[in-house]
Amino acid sequence: MSDRRSLLDLPPELWSHIGKLSTDAWIEDWWSPFHSLSESLAQPPIAQTCRTLRGKLLPYFFRRNELFTDCWKRGYKWTECGRFLRALERGTRRLIGGWKVQVGSGKYAEEDLETMKDYMDTTWSVEYELELCPVATNDVNLVYRVKFL
Repeated sequence: MSDRRSLLDLPPELWSHIGKLSTDAWIEDWWSPFHSLSESLAQPPIAQTCRTLRGKLLPYFFRRNELFTDCWKRGYKWTECGRFLRALERGTRRLIGGWKVQVGSGKYAEEDLETMKDYMDTTWSVEYELELCPVATNDVNLVYRVKFL
């Protein structure tokens, strides 16, 4: 009979630390300017192993993860985001702090913003607010942080 051990057999401080290190490494590994939205919405593999690790690591992951969406005109991406967001509990959604969207800052900025909000309202069906982020004066886009309510 083998003497098998689980990560959760370790003291909570230790397995929590290991889980956070694994999550941080995974975030750095998949992030690139060319990653797809599906990859951005994925969860770290260690958080998919059991309920205990998921409960501890997903809040940490959502606080640390940056998701920048600049392809707002592509409606199918918003539908994918909506399915993901509705699958989360409201409290978990509120933990997402790094979700940002951008629109042009030219003469059509207001129209672009309204179009983007329409996509978000139609496809997400969750409560949110947009907060304008400070941007460099030479930036051609306005960036908004999405705050989930």
